[in-house]
Amino acid sequence: LSTVEYLIRKEAKLSKREFGNFNSTFTPMMLAAARGHTPVVQALINANAKVNDKHSDDSTALHVAAHFQRHE
Repeated sequence: LSTVEYLIRKEAKLSKREFGNFNSTFTPMMLAAARGHTPVVQALINANAKVNDKHSDDSTALHVAAHFQRHE
């Protein structure tokens, strides 16, 4: 969580889909939701990250969380 808070303070792009050499169709919000990292999801929401960004299959972070059975 502290790393995410640091990146938010440094105005990182909250909807970025590239992480170094790793290209993803997931946003940071989707990754946090998929892994059940509720405090990270909340920090991203508080920082105005887009909660309705779509994955390549049109799913959102909420869909991803449900898919991975994250109920938090």
